[in-house]
Amino acid sequence: MIRSKIHALIAAVIFIHGTSLSAQSEDLEDQELWVGAQFCYKPNKKWVFGLEQQLRRKDNFKTTDQYFTEVNLKHYISKNMYLGLGGRYISKNDTKGKKTGYENHVRLNADLGYKHKLDAFKFYYRVRLQGKNERNVSELEGDKTEHTLRFKASTLYAIKKWPLDPKVSAELFNDLGVPASVNKFRITIGTNYQAKHFGEFGLFYRFQRQVNRTPVLPTHIFGMRYKYTLKRKK
Repeated sequence: MIRSKIHALIAAVIFIHGTSLSAQSEDLEDQELWVGAQFCYKPNKKWVFGLEQQLRRKDNFKTTDQYFTEVNLKHYISKNMYLGLGGRYISKNDTKGKKTGYENHVRLNADLGYKHKLDAFKFYYRVRLQGKNERNVSELEGDKTEHTLRFKASTLYAIKKWPLDPKVSAELFNDLGVPASVNKFRITIGTNYQAKHFGEFGLFYRFQRQVNRTPVLPTHIFGMRYKYTLKRKK
């Protein structure tokens, strides 16, 4: 039963991918594939520790864009609100310009999140401040820390006796450079399946677009993720 539902999820992503690919031009848009796995440890109701590994492909899945390892921490200051910290070590494949190859970046972030319920709906909100910097490249060589403020809102609709509750989210990226401006947005639809004693499987489709940039290259992102949470026994 579990295996058949997982296969159905994968088939849905392949179907959406095929439909999108036939409807677009490779010169105008790009498609990416994000695959990730996350392990979380929850010693109590207030703390959650996480470790995640992710691989991203670009150029219609033909080229590795980046892979990274991330560690994160959440502390619930109340039942519905949390503070979070995260660190990500990124190996990014630069395929443009005179100098190409993998570059190493470090990204740090601080989060403030809030959630609540309304009937069958669950709402999630997150504000994230992040800084990203390339390793072993000085400011004189052209490197500078990128500071970004992100706003994300999500909603999930809980359907009775149905394991694949739909989830929709929207996110804005604000470049805090001079002058500060919105530089990207994302819209995501997806679902998760909780397999008893085995973890959580997720699938999503994400539309991403740059703002105030020429040319504008919309990106269609298809994602698969696995998450396992270990809770301390009482």
